[in-house]
Amino acid sequence: MMKKQGKLVICVLAVLLAAVLALAAWAALGSFSEENSPPEPDENGMYQLDGQWLEAMPELDEDSVTSFAGRLNAYVQGSLGGAGSVYYAAIPDKSWYLAGEGALTLDHGRLEELLASSVTEAEGISLTGALGPGDYYLTDRHWRQERLQNVLDTLGKAMNFSVKLDSFTAESYTPFRGNYAQHLNSPPEESFSYLTGGLLDEIRADSYQYPDLTGIYDRTKLESDNTYDFFLGGVSPLVTLESPGAAGDRELVIFGDSYASCLAPLLCAEYKTVTIVDLRFIFSTLLSDMVDFEGKDILFLYSDWVLNNSAMLRF
Repeated sequence: MMKKQGKLVICVLAVLLAAVLALAAWAALGSFSEENSPPEPDENGMYQLDGQWLEAMPELDEDSVTSFAGRLNAYVQGSLGGAGSVYYAAIPDKSWYLAGEGALTLDHGRLEELLASSVTEAEGISLTGALGPGDYYLTDRHWRQERLQNVLDTLGKAMNFSVKLDSFTAESYTPFRGNYAQHLNSPPEESFSYLTGGLLDEIRADSYQYPDLTGIYDRTKLESDNTYDFFLGGVSPLVTLESPGAAGDRELVIFGDSYASCLAPLLCAEYKTVTIVDLRFIFSTLLSDMVDFEGKDILFLYSDWVLNNSAMLRF
């Protein structure tokens, strides 16, 4: 009788223990799911993750990406026959690097696959491995100029140039006001760094939108609501940079968006002229009277945001 009662007690305890373990596992799973559930954007579509302020990205529009590829191919064939080497690169949104933390991002990997299978008239350069979340501003989607060494190395390997950031001097300004800051009640304070010295101080800028701009930086924009406009004064349909201190006689045309504004001056270390064309604000049909493409390298450089809304590009 005692043995039967003992067995019964053991069975009851085993059942209770199993129930407790099951409840603990369920609670842990619930906690894990809650911690890793997608963040809830605020009324402005903003949310914070790992110290970064992010904007909720839409789903990847594959038709937009393939449309861009088709138009790029047609434009290169029809208008850039006399150009030098032609390249393209897509800039990941910073949320892509926080996808594992639950960031609301579009599929940059799939975007690159679509471009690789659709672009036939330009050589692709992947920047995915050259960037990380720390290479972007906390309150803005743009990349930081002083953190672009890996990007320069990746582009340079494909395009045959070498630019080292340690040949310049970093200066800083506080506070940086990013595009997202205006939507935040208490935006974090962050510093803004930019590079000077050497050939950067000698570059002459000619901006279609800002004719008074003569150098690569507009210092009046440091205290504006968008500090990033410090680079080349802000977006413009056409900007030409002339670099008397360039290492050679090569010339480059960048078809890009605002990300090109802080990168282009650095490329003047190798290219004696760098022209930035923003097709969001000018039709490609007008360029034949404004830009000579003969013998110049071409780089199509666009962010995921633009490629996912490529109808805004006028070519």
